[in-house]
Formats: sequence, C-alpha cells, structure tokens
Amino acid sequence: MLSYLPMLWIFYLAISIIFFTIFSILTRIGLEQTTYPRAYTVISEYLCGIIALIFLPLFGLGNISQVRTQTIILLFVAIIAYAISNFFRFDSFKYEEASVLSAIFPLNNIFAILISIFFFNKSFYTNTGIGLAIILLSSILIGFSHKKLQLSKGIVYAIISAVFLGFAVGLAGSMLTYFSPPFFLALLYFIQAIISHAIILRTPLYELKHEFMVTGDLLLLSSALLTMSFLLYLVCFTIGNITQVIAVNSFSTITVTICAIIFLHERTRVDTKIICSLIAILGMLVIMF
Repeated sequence: MLSYLPMLWIFYLAISIIFFTIFSILTRIGLEQTTYPRAYTVISEYLCGIIALIFLPLFGLGNISQVRTQTIILLFVAIIAYAISNFFRFDSFKYEEASVLSAIFPLNNIFAILISIFFFNKSFYTNTGIGLAIILLSSILIGFSHKKLQLSKGIVYAIISAVFLGFAVGLAGSMLTYFSPPFFLALLYFIQAIISHAIILRTPLYELKHEFMVTGDLLLLSSALLTMSFLLYLVCFTIGNITQVIAVNSFSTITVTICAIIFLHERTRVDTKIICSLIAILGMLVIMF
C-alpha cells in the first residue's frame, strides 16, 4: 500500500528509471559502433565498479561485521548470476532493437519477486500481483507488435539475461542487510568484471584498449547512468517494500520503448506501442493505490 511506503522511494525509482532508459538508448547506439562487443561489456563493468566507489562516503560500508559465511556464498551467487545476465544483455542489444528487448527484460521482475517472497519472506500484496500482471501484459503486447519478434539470437539472449537478472536482484535484497548499496555495487561490478574478463569472456587487452579508445566517452556516460540507476534502485529496497519496488520498476519497459521510437526511429506499429504504454500506466497505478 502507498501509505506503508514513504513517497521518497517513488521519487528515487522515477530517477532510476530515467537513468536506465537513457542507458538503454546509449547502449544500443554504442554497440552499433563497437568492433568487440564483449570488450565493451568488460570495460563497462570496471567503470561501474569505480563509479560505485564514489558514493561510499555517503553510505559507508554497511553492517559488514555481521556478515556470515552464508552471506558470502549468496553474494558470490548473486554476482555470478548478474555477470551472466550482463553478458547476455549487452550481446542482445547487438542483435535486436531496444524497443523489442524492453518487452523481454521485465521478465526478470517475476523471478526477483518469487525469490524475495519464497526465500526471504518479503510481503506481497494482491494489488502488486495484479499490477505486475498488467504491466507484463503490456510488455508482451509491445513485443508482439514488432513484426520481427521471434526466437532470434537477440530475443533468446534477452530471455536468458532476464532470468539471471531476476535471480541476482532477488538475492540483492537480502544483501542490503549487511552491505550498503554502493559497497554492494562495487563488489558486484569489480568481481563480475574480473570473472567476465578472465574466465567467461577471456577478453584480450588489445580489444579492451581498442574499445576504450573508440567508445570511451560513451562508455563512461552509459556506465555512470547504469550505476546511478542501480544504486537508486537498491536504495528503494531499503526504504520501501521490495516486491512493490520491483513491480513498479517494470514501468521502465514503457519509457525505453517510447524513447527508442523517438530517438532510434524504431517506429514499427507505433499506435500499438502507445496503447500498450497506457496499459502499463494502469498497471503501475494499481500497484501504487
């Protein structure tokens, strides 16, 4: 219920969605310019880790003295899940339009909410479930409004990314009991960057150097936007009901779709996408009230 939550989390989440929307558009543009998309991914992860450290003086480290062995295990599971999600997310932008992918990524919210409820006993309201179902329906309709929607490489990658991201986000909620949001993000990005660089992708240094020289400015801007978006998202976890925060965050589907239509000229079936946007707004209102 809205009365249960401070209005502040809605403000933070709105800014988070705006940052994520701009990040999605810039990522689509950036990956069209890349020669080595996986190197682009690794550089972004390192940059996000560095940017997260900037916010440590504002939040501190958290209650790290209470960290247990189980917490460390869950932290590494979340990091590995997010690393896999990140890898497939960046690759999906290489093969598919942002407006189409935005219809797939909200699937992560389902997995995140289920993990939060069944493993960490987070509360769940009926209106949250109804609103989330409406928003997801709008996402599906947006996807099917695109004439090319099929099990293409980009769509498959987006589905895999959504599943692992939902798992990581669900675990992240429990991590914030022990780690401050920026400290958790710094650990998340630095460790996943090392895993991606040395184990999963094995990206050569010359590829990293090439991508940073070619797309460095765009990489820095998009990484800053992603970090601040995720940071605000996690802050919302600490002041609001996690399942409601996750559900309302699904609204980013609509903002990405609209911006992709305007700025990337992805204008297939625009009328249908606008109707779906209105449906998503209805879903968000159901969740909030």
